[in-house]
Amino acid sequence: FNLFSDETAEALADIVLPDACYLERLDPLPDRLGHGLSAGTGDWCYHIRQPAVEPLYERRHFCEVLLEIGQRMGFSDEMNASANLLYGLKPPHALNPEGEYSWEQIADSVCKGWFGPEHGLEWFKENGVLTWPKRLEEAYWKPFSRARVPLYHEWVPRLGEQIRQVAEDRGMGDIDTSGFLPLPDWRPCQALQPQPPCDLQAIHCQAPWHTFPQAYENPWLEEVCRSDPYSYFICMNSRTASDKGISDGDPVWLESI
Repeated sequence: FNLFSDETAEALADIVLPDACYLERLDPLPDRLGHGLSAGTGDWCYHIRQPAVEPLYERRHFCEVLLEIGQRMGFSDEMNASANLLYGLKPPHALNPEGEYSWEQIADSVCKGWFGPEHGLEWFKENGVLTWPKRLEEAYWKPFSRARVPLYHEWVPRLGEQIRQVAEDRGMGDIDTSGFLPLPDWRPCQALQPQPPCDLQAIHCQAPWHTFPQAYENPWLEEVCRSDPYSYFICMNSRTASDKGISDGDPVWLESI
């Protein structure tokens, strides 16, 4: 699935189906709940993603397409079981293995399963955001955690030996399993070693204005990034740039090998 045909799709995909962009999609869980994203005190809040515009052309949400394909091929039961497992749905909001559901019906079940029968899809469409109080142990959860953190993984060498044996049985030769150690051990990454004539490594960073790659097509955020001197430019150590005769604003050619 893709919004448009790009070099990745043309090189790797046998079939490319048109997907809907985030402004055209209904998603019951656009963000995942988790104490690791507690962000201090205040209220918890949650929302759904609703389509702001109708999909262009013949674009459809990829979930709708996959549901239709699965139903036509006769394995709705397996898809429903997977959805119940993925979203943690329990009766009475779990999907019936023998049923065939639309994406909106699944979204409604997810909302009710997570937030109660009174907070279904229609409630979110009308009210937008659901909020509820955040407990202290949720806002600052680490001091309350009693989890054990294993430092010595005695099973890792055994796993390495099993992998080596499987590779040998299949005629794959003697593969390197020296990295399967019970304790972490640093070793240089071959991909990051200097490769003349390239003596620098390009590091990708995330612009704070975007949510991973999901917002790069938002024209307002695009405008913010273009007004920032660091978002869409290559940043280099000033001394390294000076040694290479590069000044601020100079065009450079970035090539990956």
